[in-house]
Amino acid sequence: MSDRAGSPGLYSLGIPAAWLALCLIWSSTWLAIKVGLADLPPISFCALRFVIASGVLLLICLGRFPSPRRLADYWFLALTGFLTFGVNYGLLFWGEQHVSSGLAAILQATIPSFGLIFAHFMLPAEPMRWERITGATLALGGVVLICIKLLDFHGRMAFWGGVAIVLGAAIVAYANVLIKARDTRFVPAVMAAWQMLFALLPLLLLGFWMEGSPLYFHWTTRAVGCLLYLALVVLLAAQSCRGHQPAHHLAHHASARGRVWLAGCTGNIIALVIVRRSPGVVRRSVNFMEKRPASKRGGPAKSS
Repeated sequence: MSDRAGSPGLYSLGIPAAWLALCLIWSSTWLAIKVGLADLPPISFCALRFVIASGVLLLICLGRFPSPRRLADYWFLALTGFLTFGVNYGLLFWGEQHVSSGLAAILQATIPSFGLIFAHFMLPAEPMRWERITGATLALGGVVLICIKLLDFHGRMAFWGGVAIVLGAAIVAYANVLIKARDTRFVPAVMAAWQMLFALLPLLLLGFWMEGSPLYFHWTTRAVGCLLYLALVVLLAAQSCRGHQPAHHLAHHASARGRVWLAGCTGNIIALVIVRRSPGVVRRSVNFMEKRPASKRGGPAKSS
């Protein structure tokens, strides 16, 4: 207690440092996904990431943190895990085949905006106010404009890729509000591990049905590196920052208004200006990946 009281400056500096670390860590995921999609099909890529990540998290938690004990807790983790890691990430990986990694990050930045809307109806302590409505409207309005421009410049697949990512953002926002509304007391690493486990089965089955056996995928050094980076480096670093006290303090006390203005408005206002002023920039940022060979079910993918 005396140590903390004697170093308030160090503690206060740790909060923005943890925020910056989380931004750097999580912002790299979209680029790693995009690079990995050059060799791996999206649904199986997503599923294999969580196979590794959930296994590592369970090993970390084993004997250190208590597991849920009630059947109702497992049902809740299954629902939120399916929405967060199954539907959201499945749509993200699929959609990022057709849009750039930077644009995917901007579209996913609508999570706080959707969260404000769901929180208004599900959390009595977080009603919508004018500044929050303004932030959410600007953020979602920018996304609508981006999707319209995608359809104009690059056709249906880019448009549907953007829509899929935004839909995933709305779904994970609902799951996050659902978790907060239930006032869960799970250790974050335990909750994430079980949520990933429950999302694995539908992802693996869908990937095998649509994309074939992973034994026949185009396994390059780049593909393995991206898979391990997403499954291990990003996961473990994020969990470390999440468990760090300043990061926990920041996440706990960050207001919904701050989240929507920082994560939603800033990125999407910039995107809106780019779309209006320099449509060629958006045109170049969207990547159809037309030259990437799709993996064939029952046979290996050919190299480009």
